[in-house]
Amino acid sequence: MHPLLAAASWEAVEDADARFAALGRALEELGAERLEREAALLARSPIGDERQVGLDALAVLIQADERLVPLAVALTRGLHADPDEDTRWSAAHLLAGSGHPDAAGPLCAFAQDADGDVRWQVAYGLPEMIAAADGGPEVAVHTLIQLMQDADGDVRDWATFGLGVKTTVDGAQVRAALAARLQDPEGETAGEALVGLARRGDPRVPGLIEQRVEQGDVGNLVVSAAEAYAQPSCCTALRQLEREGWSDEAFPDLLERAIAACCPAPS
Repeated sequence: MHPLLAAASWEAVEDADARFAALGRALEELGAERLEREAALLARSPIGDERQVGLDALAVLIQADERLVPLAVALTRGLHADPDEDTRWSAAHLLAGSGHPDAAGPLCAFAQDADGDVRWQVAYGLPEMIAAADGGPEVAVHTLIQLMQDADGDVRDWATFGLGVKTTVDGAQVRAALAARLQDPEGETAGEALVGLARRGDPRVPGLIEQRVEQGDVGNLVVSAAEAYAQPSCCTALRQLEREGWSDEAFPDLLERAIAACCPAPS
């Protein structure tokens, strides 16, 4: 049996955590050079399970070795159309885990996948690539904006967080995409969109924060948005929260920090 298949075992193929743990052990046993060689061979296999193990083995290596990015791009070329959804997931995961801008274009090819877990990998990987390329490549920004409108709430959530919080890219299209998520019912998407607008100094932010305070709809991201905006126009709303005893167990000093950022110190 191929050494990587023996290390991962067929049982682990169906369990991602078990598979990556087994591949981590294979790295220790075989060494990086042999693991790379064996993984590249498997990634070209006509058998879906074998391709998946090969791609995942490269994913174990690539975060510490950007030299593997061209190989990852070559091995995943065309796999966005692979009939095996596990292979598509592993291909997208490999590219996303590289964090390298050269993998952004190939990763974007998976943004239309029928599987939400594959599209989530795209939303997860693109922000780091955009940040590493100082706001580009343009296709990555457009794809992330597209994923902010995804039918899957988890994909929208991560895409909104990724664009709004993990990158600094700005512009009318970016702000419009963030504003469109301000009423999103999924998870923390709406709050992340508000923080994204605040980090860009959007003039709508103080009014949006005041509205949330008046409605009693104030999570930690609303206060984080005020801290990021850091202007006196948010002070009245923050002082109201202070009077009402607003607090968050996970971020006990958040309101204090936001007040320090927004409210003029007494003379």
